Amino acid sequence: QFAPKRATGYMDVDRQLLVQTANSIEARLRNQLVLGHAQLLDRIAFSGAAANNEPVGILNDTDVPDLAIGTNGGAITKVLIETLVQRLEEANGMNDNARWVISPILKRLLKALVMDAGSGQFVLDRVTNTIEGIAAIATTHVPKNLAKGTGTNLTAAILGDFRSAAYAQWGGTEIIVDTVTQALAGNIRYVPIQYVDFHVIQPGHFQVIKDITTS
Repeated sequence: QFAPKRATGYMDVDRQLLVQTANSIEARLRNQLVLGHAQLLDRIAFSGAAANNEPVGILNDTDVPDLAIGTNGGAITKVLIETLVQRLEEANGMNDNARWVISPILKRLLKALVMDAGSGQFVLDRVTNTIEGIAAIATTHVPKNLAKGTGTNLTAAILGDFRSAAYAQWGGTEIIVDTVTQALAGNIRYVPIQYVDFHVIQPGHFQVIKDITTS
């Protein structure tokens, strides 16, 4: 069930900067706040932890199937990639909208993981930026500091049809200009606020691995 959760942050700006520069600087700062807010929404979709009223992201949703490598994690392999694809197909979640979402460090590893001896091909195609013919997106919102057993600095991979998850939004992003709180320090505080939630609607249309070693 969707319920409004407050997403917010703040940015302190030197009042002198606003006085000494063109009027466009405030518009630029507001744009940076909105972009930062969008990054927050991306992060909760992938790795929201449910703590402190945060929505549960795909990697932390217990209903999303998780392909475990080992007690302490393990290396990514071509077989694991193929298995994840097979599992999504068996869940009827494979279609033209399916995408891989991985961390930048996993992208580097997959670019070096050979398909087979002598072919000169790699699991992540450097030309098409695809894995098993499926488009791959790398983002820092997929963590590289996960832990399992004695394994640390583990990373994750998500494969799925992202139409099977959704945001709910109550109104737009409001930016409050606070000229009082930081007045003594000579700053103006900008506070973006939005009420939003996120849920995986069809968990079977996602497949994840969360214990990939990075070294």
